[in-house]
Amino acid sequence: MTRLAIALKALQRHEAEIEQMYQHTVGYQVRRDRHGADFLREVFAASVNERRGASEKRGRMAVASFDKIAEELVRLGQNQDDPLVAYQNIFERICYVPHVDQKISAMFLKFVVRFFGIWPAFRPHLFVPLDRVVLKCLKYNLQWDRNLHEESPSIKNEQKRLRGRDGQPLTYYRRFLDVQDKLQTAAVEAGVERILIDELWTVGQLFCREYPLCHVCWIRDACVRCRH
Repeated sequence: MTRLAIALKALQRHEAEIEQMYQHTVGYQVRRDRHGADFLREVFAASVNERRGASEKRGRMAVASFDKIAEELVRLGQNQDDPLVAYQNIFERICYVPHVDQKISAMFLKFVVRFFGIWPAFRPHLFVPLDRVVLKCLKYNLQWDRNLHEESPSIKNEQKRLRGRDGQPLTYYRRFLDVQDKLQTAAVEAGVERILIDELWTVGQLFCREYPLCHVCWIRDACVRCRH
């Protein structure tokens, strides 16, 4: 079993704690009586604030631009004939919001689907946000793939496009999809959903900061850097 699979099984045992943490962060930023486009707007603002900070100028611009497409996303989400296609359509549409890329788009959909339970058919297809903390944990702590980026990659080309005229993913987006396929294989090996891999970010925030807490880290049995 790979180190990543061992780490994922450990994370699975802490899912209830992780959900509680999101309740105290994202959950408190979203009013549960909101529905439809208004609900999506609040979740998006919370997503931007969670890992970037909506007070930053670019974050505020992203939130303002998202407001204009929220109704469109509601319509896209109603197409459940092919959940994978519907999910990717929404993911890509959000990536075209100014100052938004794969990380924020994937994180927003994670919160909508996994935390708030909207569009449950999308759950098996959720992309892992390729965040710097997650990438470094995969690359160094778990030695999963030494060829990974160390910084959160953009999936748009120089013209800010994801797909070519033939409808096929362009180079950066294709690489992103390839990584997601590999992560899916790892998740299947561990018997968990792929999106659980994003909780390596939670591990990084809780246990791998300036003063590492290796002796209580959830994935200490899988991490090569752990000093327990």
